[in-house]
Formats: sequence, structure tokens, C-alpha cells
Amino acid sequence: MITTIIPVGPNPRHQTYLPEAVQSVLSQTEPGPIILIDDMADLRPGDWPDCTIWRSPWRVGPAAAWNFGVSLATTEYSLLMGSDDWLEPQCLAQANAAIAPKPDPLGYYALTIRYHNPEGIAAPGAAPHGTIQDLPCNAAVVSKQLWRHTGGFSPEMGLGSMDAAFISVLIGHDGEAGRIRHIAKGVPLYNVRVHNGQEGRTYAPYYGAIIAVRNALTLLWQRPHWGRYEP
Repeated sequence: MITTIIPVGPNPRHQTYLPEAVQSVLSQTEPGPIILIDDMADLRPGDWPDCTIWRSPWRVGPAAAWNFGVSLATTEYSLLMGSDDWLEPQCLAQANAAIAPKPDPLGYYALTIRYHNPEGIAAPGAAPHGTIQDLPCNAAVVSKQLWRHTGGFSPEMGLGSMDAAFISVLIGHDGEAGRIRHIAKGVPLYNVRVHNGQEGRTYAPYYGAIIAVRNALTLLWQRPHWGRYEP
């Protein structure tokens, strides 16, 4: 079973799309638990009876919110999902099928995504409508063990493009940090909604700094040592 982690920030458009995101998880052929990370969205528990809600003490951003979700999940594996995105009905079943026969506890199981841009938004970072991408991004299934082993999304990755930085670490330290694996590569199981309130697109002015941070994190990464997990 896989838990779906959905951070929900105060952006009104994200909350507008949240019901579709949650329903796409509930409608899975192999559904699993849902954790909503209430990142100053002020969600009302009665509106989300099928979800567990964890309220962040202050605005933490998507990177830290996903970290909290992986920690809070009662399952070993979690799917990282955006509140303005949605899943194809067989997404979790395909993920289970990819992982169950030979689980890789240090595997970063990436999903192929399809971009939906019906408004034709052409700003930087806005993919054309219907674009299919199988390059790894934050749409992925990860394990608690991978997060313990790597440190998950570090505070520095919270600057933006945390998925690019994390994947760069995996590639730059091949096998030592973890391994990129794919779930039904080429088959779009995860849908990304392109809109003017997208979290990732707000980082466009900082791309130069983000690339520099990504490169530094890749170069300097070392396996963390956690007191409670050391022998």
C-alpha cells in the first residue's frame, strides 16, 4: 500500500483544485491512505473525511511538507503529489506492480507525467498542452528508508526546484545516494495542471541561484548521520 502526500498552501487556486486531486486518489483501482499537509491553508477536517490532516506550525513550503508527510505515513512508501494535480485511476496499482516484486528501499520511483495547459500559458516553465515527460521530477514514489539514507529534501532544496536538486544528488552519487527507477515509463499516470498560481513557476526569477545551489548540493552531499538511527 502507498500513502499519498499532498501539501496544501494558502494559495486559493491550489485549494480550488484540491477536491479533484483527492478524488483522483480515492478513485484509484488500488487506493491508499491520504495525508494532507495543511501548510497555512486552514483546512476544515469535516471537509476531508477520507484524509488525515497534519497542520504545519507555520508556512514551511512544499519541500518540508513532503518531508513531514513521508515521516507521518504509516506505510513504507509514499507518493509525492501536488494539490493542483491529479492521478490516472491505475497510478497506484502500477506503482505497486513496479515496486512489489523486488522492492528497492533506495529507489526513487519516478512517474511519467502529462501537462495540461488548456489556456495556452506560455510563460517560462509552462509546458505546452499535452506534453508528456518521463524525465524524473517530484511526481514520484519514495520510501522512508530512502529519506533516512539521503536526508530527503534538505532545507537548501526548499529554495525551489527541490526535485531537480534531489535527482541531481542521486545521479551525481549513483548507487551511493539512491537509484532512479521508473513506474511504467512512457505511460502518463500523473497529470500536471499548468496555471498562473503554480508553485514552481513562482521561482522563475531565482533560477540562476537555484542552479548554483543544486550544483553545490550535488557536489557536497554526504550521507547524513542521525543519532536515533545509528548503532
